[in-house]
Amino acid sequence: MTVVRKTYAPPEPNMKEVYRYMGVKGEPDEATKQLADEAVGRIKSSSMCRVCYTRLPIERPDSKTLVIGSIRTESVFLAGNLADCSEVYLFMATIGGSADRLIASSRMYPSKALALDAAASALTEALCNKLNAELKEQAAAEGKFLRPRYSAGFGDFTLEYQKYFVDILNSPKNIGVALRNGTMMFPTKSVSALIGISDKERKQQ
Repeated sequence: MTVVRKTYAPPEPNMKEVYRYMGVKGEPDEATKQLADEAVGRIKSSSMCRVCYTRLPIERPDSKTLVIGSIRTESVFLAGNLADCSEVYLFMATIGGSADRLIASSRMYPSKALALDAAASALTEALCNKLNAELKEQAAAEGKFLRPRYSAGFGDFTLEYQKYFVDILNSPKNIGVALRNGTMMFPTKSVSALIGISDKERKQQ
């Protein structure tokens, strides 16, 4: 099994996502826009955007069980997501620990801390989207299609499965992401997920 590691320049986050994470409804005022822009600039300039991923077969030893590397689960929701899939990409992405430090250093200024947290979350999402687009191109070159990414903590695929992502990808070594309290990733602005690979295109509902 090969684990691919990549480092990216920070992608541009979706400002609508930044505002949404800030709790803004409707069109933001100029002060909010300035606050968000400054937060995005600070987060981007301090972030180290890294990803690692691998490709694994899906085994189905019985009608209820999925086996993906060391992951063994009877998650109904995950099984639905991976219907018609024979393989998955399993990945982890992080913008590094600087975002956590910036947010913590601004805790005496709640509006700034909120904006920094929102910018960091949106940047993490943009990083995942960038990797997702690259993996989609790889799959398309083989005539294959990807399913929506699925993370531990969704439905009955619980956070306890995070440890398998960490182990399979050796994320502490490869991109500096570890677990705290058994289930929570650190740095906190990190995402792990799997993406089903199928020979069939799934129509949007």
